[in-house]
Amino acid sequence: MSNWSLALRVARREAWRNKKRSALVVAMLALPVAGASAADTLWRSSQITAEQKATWQMGRYDALIDDIGTPMYQVPDDSNAGPVRDAAGNSRPLRQAPATVADLAALLPPGSHVATPQSTDGTEVQVTESDGRAWGQVLETDLTDPMLSPTVDHIAGSAPATADEIALSSSMAGELHKGVGDTITVRVIGPGGRDAAPGC
Repeated sequence: MSNWSLALRVARREAWRNKKRSALVVAMLALPVAGASAADTLWRSSQITAEQKATWQMGRYDALIDDIGTPMYQVPDDSNAGPVRDAAGNSRPLRQAPATVADLAALLPPGSHVATPQSTDGTEVQVTESDGRAWGQVLETDLTDPMLSPTVDHIAGSAPATADEIALSSSMAGELHKGVGDTITVRVIGPGGRDAAPGC
C-alpha cells in the first residue's frame, strides 16, 4: 500500500507541475470516449422501432391495408410481397374499380372501424412563393379522427375541413414563413399536375 501511496503522490506532483501537459493527456483520453458515446447515442436515437413506425403510419388502428386491385401474398411487416398466382404461374387480373369502405368492412369482424381511404400518400408537390420555392409530400388523412391522432402533433389551427385547406408541418410552415389562415400555391410534381391555392 505504501508503494501505491508513493506512486500517487509522485503522479499528483508531476501533474500539478505540468498542468498544460496533464490537460492535454486528459483531453486525448476523453475526446475519443465522448465522441464514441455521442455517435452511439445519435445512432440509437435515430432508429425507429416497428411499434413507433406503426403508430406513425396508422395511429391506434390495428392494420393498414393497401388496395392494389389484385390478391397478394405478403409477410406481416410488408418487407416482401407478391401477387397470388395459379398453377400456371399467372396472376389474377387487376380489378378496375377501387374497393370501397363497405367492401373492406364486409371482410372484417363485426364492429370493425374503417378510416377514410387515403388516395394521395407521399405525392410530391412544389410550393411556389414570391421569395422562392419549397418541396414536400402530401399525406391525405382525416385529422378529425381520434384513432389517427397519434400520427400527427397538432400545434396550431384546426383540421382542414374543405378541399382548398391543408395542414402544414411546422418545418415547412417555418421555411415558408406561413401561419394559420395564410395562402400558398401548390403544384403536383409529375404528369397530370395542376396548380392550386389552398389555405393553411
